[in-house]
Amino acid sequence: MIDILSSLLLSDSVEAGEKLVKTALDAFGRIDVVVNNAGILRDRSFSRISDEDWDIIQRIHLWGSFQVTRAARDHMKKQKYGR
Repeated sequence: MIDILSSLLLSDSVEAGEKLVKTALDAFGRIDVVVNNAGILRDRSFSRISDEDWDIIQRIHLWGSFQVTRAARDHMKKQKYGR
């Protein structure tokens, strides 16, 4: 299990929600819980953050969470369970 999770975390981004969910389903057969804890840190004050860094933060924190949740939702609904 650790090998599956390690390769998943190292090779894919949360922006690829469908791929992450498919990998979990292939490995475990179902999804019971989604924890959207992906995030990145850009250690800059608000006045010093670049537009590029801001875009990266938004893609990972918001878009990534949305992609993973949306990809997992239908599977959880079909199994009538999920958190």
